Amino acid sequence: MHDVAEGKRQESWFALITTLRNAGLGVGALGASLAVAIGGTNGYTAIVAVNAVSFAVAAVLTRLGSPGGDHAVTRRRVNRPGRTEPDGSRAAPPAPAPRPMTRRD
Repeated sequence: MHDVAEGKRQESWFALITTLRNAGLGVGALGASLAVAIGGTNGYTAIVAVNAVSFAVAAVLTRLGSPGGDHAVTRRRVNRPGRTEPDGSRAAPPAPAPRPMTRRD
């Protein structure tokens, strides 16, 4: 969301996404109720088939990205203890593990 808004107010983008999601849920519920009302048990079968097709389309669309990985999430280096940083300094040691919770009765 931050990349799409480009530093501008993000509330309007979140409102748009919420509105589109709610409209999609309403249209889907209306379509499903019509399928059951008109088709009976065949309507339920049609709902399952349409749902399977929608998942297949979503899977294809998620694979249709740019091959260079031009996404908002990028790989970062893991700061490992003992590793030397590019400036010659040593990486900080990891934080100690949290203590396990004990039960008090």
